[in-house]
Amino acid sequence: MDYSTNNFNEWINKNTPYERMMNRQEKLAFEELVHYCGVSGGILKKLNKYMINVYRAEMAVCFPYGTEGWCVRYSRKGKRIFDIFPENGAFTLNMRISNAVMEIIYSELSGGAKYAWDNRLCCQNGHESRILFRVFDMGHLQDIQKIIFAKFPGYMKNKRAMKLS
Repeated sequence: MDYSTNNFNEWINKNTPYERMMNRQEKLAFEELVHYCGVSGGILKKLNKYMINVYRAEMAVCFPYGTEGWCVRYSRKGKRIFDIFPENGAFTLNMRISNAVMEIIYSELSGGAKYAWDNRLCCQNGHESRILFRVFDMGHLQDIQKIIFAKFPGYMKNKRAMKLS
């Protein structure tokens, strides 16, 4: 499967029983998105704090593609790290990452992260893929941390602050 928006929407519709916030007319705040995630909202808050404090990431709430709903976008110095799509009861991490990088850390990931990678959307360049990782469990944060560190090892401000608490 290629990286096109249509294929992404097909994948989401087939694999997503969770509802996203789709009203583009109503500008939403980060706290509203956290609340929408239900129990997973606490996980999103921890991830947000981690990204800002450890990776010095910039966070923006946006409606980026027109058909996928509101998202929380993390970037650093203009380079996108990943997007989070809040859903009713969970959220989905959407990240483009090198296949070679994921091969290195694959054995360290939990079953949920391995499943997300095994069902990735391959990009047209053949060297990268788009991982869509649904997060609804606190244990998934460690997987996200490993993936981010593997993709951006030089971004970390303080390596001792690596653990999510």
